[in-house]
Amino acid sequence: ALERVPPTAVAPSASAFARGLVEGNPIATAIRDAGLSFAEVEDAVARALVAEGGDTPFRSKLNALVCSGRAA
Repeated sequence: ALERVPPTAVAPSASAFARGLVEGNPIATAIRDAGLSFAEVEDAVARALVAEGGDTPFRSKLNALVCSGRAA
């Protein structure tokens, strides 16, 4: 079965959510390898997030697909 679930993301701030998106994602390796500043990337992401879900607290709708099955 495949079900679409619309959870809501909630974080203390857009900056906190941005930190998790950047540092808790495989893209962190590419950022580090490129010699980029995590702080600068996170600030840019946070600014974009504020426009979508506010700042303090940050709230945004997400989309998730839940797949389930049973062995026969």
